Parts: sequence; structure tokens; C-alpha cells
Amino acid sequence: MDDITYFGIDISEYYSQICYFKDTMDEPVSISAHAGTKKYLIPTVVAKRTNSSLWYIGDDALDLADPVKNILSKAFRKESVNVDGEMLDCIDLLTMFIRKVLALVTETPCDREKDHFIFCIDHATQMQTDTILLICDNLKINRDNVKVISRQEAFCYYAMSREPILRTHDVMLMDYWKNTFRVYELVKDNKTMPMVVSVKELLYPMLNHLSDNNNMTIDEFKDHKDSVFLKALDEVLADRIISSVYLVGDGFDGDWMKRSLARICAGRRVFSGMNLYTKGACYYGQMINRKFKNEPEYIYLGAGNMLYNICLKVMNKGELVYKVLVPAGYNYQDAFGMMDVIVRPSDDQSITFYAKPLRGDNVQEFTFTLNGLVADPELTTRLRIKGRAVSPERIIIDVATTGFGEIARTKHQSWQFEMFLKGKEEENV
Repeated sequence: MDDITYFGIDISEYYSQICYFKDTMDEPVSISAHAGTKKYLIPTVVAKRTNSSLWYIGDDALDLADPVKNILSKAFRKESVNVDGEMLDCIDLLTMFIRKVLALVTETPCDREKDHFIFCIDHATQMQTDTILLICDNLKINRDNVKVISRQEAFCYYAMSREPILRTHDVMLMDYWKNTFRVYELVKDNKTMPMVVSVKELLYPMLNHLSDNNNMTIDEFKDHKDSVFLKALDEVLADRIISSVYLVGDGFDGDWMKRSLARICAGRRVFSGMNLYTKGACYYGQMINRKFKNEPEYIYLGAGNMLYNICLKVMNKGELVYKVLVPAGYNYQDAFGMMDVIVRPSDDQSITFYAKPLRGDNVQEFTFTLNGLVADPELTTRLRIKGRAVSPERIIIDVATTGFGEIARTKHQSWQFEMFLKGKEEENV
């Protein structure tokens, strides 16, 4: 068994969290920002003591004058801020913040070359992913073991790691941070093998008024929130069979759910907490590390994930079959593969790849010519084919001759091709 630790780091504009997980553990362990407490939320804030070289993060930073907030979005925008008379890059401040967050994990040593680090952010765009990877380079973390996923994807992996009875029917996530309320549904397609799972955001405009205060007293405001949420639940829960609901966020604090809590708990399991995303990130890391060892129970379909299996047609025991080179369902960062094939002599030395969608039957074909290749009649011409995704739509294919070592040497030749997958919009033009 691999002695690998998976670190799940959830970073938002307001709060961050961290937990760690090993294959020998039953579930990930959340790390408190203050030893001896269960305070897992770390304000995403940094501050420097005036006329000092000492930096602080989280609640300790908020206790100082002029703390730097919004460092996540400022780092993504590559902004600088003035701290104690000095202009500093926010990427450097976010780097320091992440380093201090990782230092909170004292229970297990952190191997920055071997361990896996899964960062969870609200929307894992290419620009945001590149920024996180740059920060990990600065921290001497092996970027091959760094993944950046969205909170929706972390929710999927967390929900699918729970007992099957909790996801027999619909699974919902209600995310309420500060004044932003979002509702997500886990969607399962049991008609595919393996199962295809996705997360859909459900829009309920009335929840936008949940935090409207209008100069109410504390008790009036609690009753207002309870009433708005209760009314929204009548629409959210209508005509649905829901097995479980997860409530995540500091917005659920304050003991304001009275009638609405009774409504949401009627006939279903309800869980409340703050660390769903960090734990989901750890489960994601574990599954990706095992992806070539076992057939996955399910694959996640979401933004940034491969929607097609990249295949070759090969002869296997006298039968022509599709063999997957680059698997669908994984984030494009993790979509890669390799296979060896033996080439038969032919006048047309070309190779054809097939992009088979997870849903539907619109297979795309890509044929490339292996210029200069001469296949040996004795079937000793072997090709090593590697495929890797550099975006959900762009695949790089590397082909090289390998021969059979001392048994049958061959002239080294290599080719590289690019595949550009058509999206649904292009196909329907």
C-alpha cells in the first residue's frame, strides 16, 4: 500500500480549511487553526505587524491593523498591495498563506515531493489553476501531485464516498456563505458503465432575499430568514425523493432555522458542517491515484473534465475492439494514457483515433499519417502511443517506434499530432 498523504485545501475569498487523509484511515481528519479547538475555518487574510518582519494569517491577522483581505482574487488578477509602505505581489502573499496553512498539520509529516495536494476553489478555471500551480512551484511542491478542482466536484466525491443508502435517491447540497446561497443537486446516470455523475446548480431567486435585513431586530431577522427559507423549501423539495441533504456554510449559524429545519429533516437525512469540500478533495485525490489500479465505480462529468474516451481500434485475440488510450470523466489535468501496439505491413501507414462520447453515439475520427514508417513483415514493429489532454478539447498524441530491445532493434522514429474535439455547439451547426 502506498504511504501517501492526501491534503485537501479548500480556499475561498472568506475562509480556508485543510484536512489530510491516508489509505489506512476511515475518513479525512480536519485540522483546527487553533490547537485543542474544533475551529476549522481559517479566515483567508494575512497581516504584518507594523515595523516588524512577522506575518500572521487567519484570526491572528484580523487582530492586527490593516489586514490584507481578498488575497485569493487579487492573486488570480496578479495585483499588488501596499503593506507597511512596501508594494507586495498578492501571489507572494497567497503563497505565504498556503505555506502557513500547511504548517498547521503537525500530526503527519508533509512530503512535498511524494504527497498529493488537492486544492478546492469555487471555479477552477485555467487561469486560476495556473496560479495555484505557480504557487506550488514556489513552495517546492511537486506539481505532478497537485490538482485543482471546483467545489462542485469536491461535493460529488464527498457524496459518493458516503454510505450507498444516503444516495439511493436525490442528494442535495445547500451552500450558504455570507450573503450567497446556492443549491446543488447530484445527478446520477445509472445507464452507463461506469456510472456517470454530475452536479447541477438549481436556481431559486427567492433565496437571494434570505439575507435582507431592512433594519430588523435580531429576533425579527431570524424569523424573516426562517420564513424565506421555509417557503423556498416548498419549491426545492417539491416532487422530489431526496435521500440526503448537506448544509454547508457560516450562513447556517445563529440558531435561526426553526420551522425550516423541521421541514427539511422530514423523511430524509440532513448533515451540517463546514469541511465537506476539504474531505471531498481528499477523496478525489485518492481516486485519481488509484485510477489505473481499479475500474472506477463512477466518473464525474463537469467543467474541465474529459467528455470523450480517446480510443484506438486494435486486434485482441482475433477480435477488433476499441481500446481506451485517454479516459473520459477525469479532469483534463489527469487525462492521459499509454499503450503499445504492433503494426502490420500496409501500403497506408496511418493511424486512426476515435473520440467516443460518454453520452450519445456521435463518434469523432482523427486519422494521422506516420510518414516514413516501414512496418516489418515479421511483426516486429512496435509503436508506443501516449496521449495527454492539455484542455478538455485538445489532445496531444505522441507516437514512437520502440522495437523489442535486443530481440528486434528498430530505427527510432517519432511523430506528434494534435486532436481538437468538437463540442456540442460545433456539432449542431
